[in-house]
Amino acid sequence: MTAARAPDTTALEDALARHLHTLGLVRYEPTGVYGTGTLPAVFFGAMPDAPNDAIVINTYNDDRSRDDDSPDYYLQIRGRRAGRNPQDVDQLMDVICRAIHDASHQTWGSVRVLLCRRVVRAPRAPDTNGRWTRPDSYRITVNPS
Repeated sequence: MTAARAPDTTALEDALARHLHTLGLVRYEPTGVYGTGTLPAVFFGAMPDAPNDAIVINTYNDDRSRDDDSPDYYLQIRGRRAGRNPQDVDQLMDVICRAIHDASHQTWGSVRVLLCRRVVRAPRAPDTNGRWTRPDSYRITVNPS
């Protein structure tokens, strides 16, 4: 019998992107190739220059100090919105927060999420093209899938 294991960070990032897509908050194409659309596109690792409306998901810590089988993953979701109004990116990131903060005992794709909590709401800042961005960080505790 094979013991259940915690998901890899890439599986968790993919599951989060698919979950946000299913909720109708973002567009997610696993290939990373996007046509036109009104919802923000999802990327991993780095934020490309286009499209204007996008989010990028990055895992920055995998903490197994409490439990090897139910680790705490720390992820940053950075949102960006077109235009010069800084409140537009706040609206995007706040909608995402309301959708996943305090999510508990849910399954996102193949990932069993015990608890998801926003742990940092960072300040917004303009990028080099004047579009506003804001990073929020989340702690997601998972269970073996």
